[in-house]
This record gives sequence, structure tokens and C-alpha cells, in this order.
Amino acid sequence: ALRWRHRRKPDKSLELLLAKKTKRRQGKRFAERHRAELDRSILEYIPELDFLISISSLMSRVRSAGIPLCMPSFSESGGISADSAYDITLLEKQDGGIIPNDIEFTERERIFYLTGANGGGKTTYLRTVGNLVLLALSGAPVPSRSATVPMLGAVYTHFPRDERFGGGGRFSDEEARADEIAKNADAESLVLLNETYSTTGEEKAKHCTASLAHTLLERGCYCIYVTHQKPEDTEIPVLGVVL
Repeated sequence: ALRWRHRRKPDKSLELLLAKKTKRRQGKRFAERHRAELDRSILEYIPELDFLISISSLMSRVRSAGIPLCMPSFSESGGISADSAYDITLLEKQDGGIIPNDIEFTERERIFYLTGANGGGKTTYLRTVGNLVLLALSGAPVPSRSATVPMLGAVYTHFPRDERFGGGGRFSDEEARADEIAKNADAESLVLLNETYSTTGEEKAKHCTASLAHTLLERGCYCIYVTHQKPEDTEIPVLGVVL
């Protein structure tokens, strides 16, 4: 009679574990042997490399959605402009169908009120401008057919509905944030205000809105001020949402 002898297969998991331990020991010996040669300043590039990898991933997603990308030009004479700029944050909610908008700030017209009905795209336009400028200043491509941006030193935003407020009350915190922006913003700043002072009464909101807008106008800031308050002055141009 023939007898079959069962042979156990070698334990691959044990082999893998031993191989990992061997590599770990080799890695430690290599690090100890070359410790003096390690330039720790290399570690400073890790955040920058992480940023570049993230930007590359984001741009791949933007391209796959059919959105045009371009490298912006930088202007020394001032002005922010873009042809068919897109709010790419909408890609979190939809894969396509994003409607582009043009952007046009000139040296003489740097500040605008933006008014219109709820749901008309005011906040979307604000994000479009802010994201385009931040990407441009970071050295990244921007989601538009063409774009020109000055070398700005700061971008300030105030989106009260998207922010948490402290214990001093909504209006107090809103006022403190707005005052801080007005104190620090200058001609090399972009300021994006989304319904600032919307938490107080209409008359007080009108007064505060006009006061803040004229402070920013005097400082020469680039600014878009989204507001439901009907601007009573004519010195600052008004943009309207077209539905």
C-alpha cells in the first residue's frame, strides 16, 4: 500500500517578520554610522514638499473636471484680473457644471460692494477671488483661462456665518475682527468681507458697513464687501448678482 505523507508549507508570515526585523536593524546601523553626516535642515522642506504634493493632487482633480488652468502673470502696476475664473471648492459638492466669472480690479477701482439675492452666488464669487489670489501667490496654477495678480502681502477674510464666536456676543466678536482687519490692511492687501455686521440692527449695520468700507478705501486695499445693506454712498462701486 502507498502512504502519502503530508508536508507542512513554510510559514511565510514568519519569514516576512524576520525580514522586517533585519531591515530595521540595518536601518538603525546605517543611521548611527552616518549620523554626523545628516543635515537636519533638510527636514525643513517636509512641509513644503507636502504642500507641493497636495497642490499637484488638487490640480489633477481640477483638470479631470474640465476646468482650465493657467500660470498667472504678476503685475507691478496693480490690478487683479482673471478671465473665466472658477470656484474649485464647489468640486466637493459637484463634479462639473461650475459657472465661471470674470474678475476685474483696476488701480483706480480697488473696492466694491457686492449685493444681490440669497443663493445668487455672492459667497461663491468671494471664494473664487480669494482662492485664485492665494493660489497665485503660492506659485501654483490658477483655475481660469488667464489671470494677472499683484504681489500682495496679505489676504484678510471675514465670513461670520462660517466662524465660531467667543463669549462676548456675536456682534462684539464681529466688530473686533473687523476692527483688527481695518487696522492691519493696507494697499498690498486683499480684504474679503461676507455680510459683516449682519448680526445687528439695520441702521447700525448701515453705519458700520459704510465706516469700514471707507476706511479700507482710504487705505487703498483691494476689497469685495458682500452686504445686504443698500449702500447710500456713490464713491464705492456696486456689483450686482445676475441670476
